[in-house]
Amino acid sequence: MNKIAEQFAERFAYWDITLASDSLKNRSAGNIKKAGWLIQYCFGQDDKGDYLDFYCAHRMTDDDHTRLYADGTKVELLALAGCRFSVADPDEDKRLEEEFLETNRKVAEELTAKGFDLFTLNMALSAGLAQADKP
Repeated sequence: MNKIAEQFAERFAYWDITLASDSLKNRSAGNIKKAGWLIQYCFGQDDKGDYLDFYCAHRMTDDDHTRLYADGTKVELLALAGCRFSVADPDEDKRLEEEFLETNRKVAEELTAKGFDLFTLNMALSAGLAQADKP
C-alpha cells in the first residue's frame, strides 16, 4: 500500500492532499473535498493485485479516473468527457450529442457502481443527469 499512498500523494502534492492513514490501513472507501477538488476513492483487488481507484474532479481541469496498483502500476480509466465536438450539420450534430451523452452515462453508471456517487454540477451535466436550461 505504500506505493499507492506515495503515488496518490505525488499526484496531489501541490494541494497537500493525501489519503488518510485510516483509509489506507482499513482499505476503506471515502472522499476528499479540498482545494476545489472532489476526490472519491475505493480499494479493490483483481488478478494483478491490490489497487486504489480514484476519481477526481476540479472545475479548472478535466476529470481523471485512475487505478493505482500496489506494485506501482498506474492505469488510466474512463472519465466523464467535459466537452464534445459540434458540427454544422444538424443531424450529425444530434448524433454526436447522443453519442457523447450515452458514453458519459455509461461512465457515470460505472462510477456509481463503485460507490462514487458524489457528482459536481459539471459532472451531472456532462452525463445528462441534469439539464442546464431547467431550474
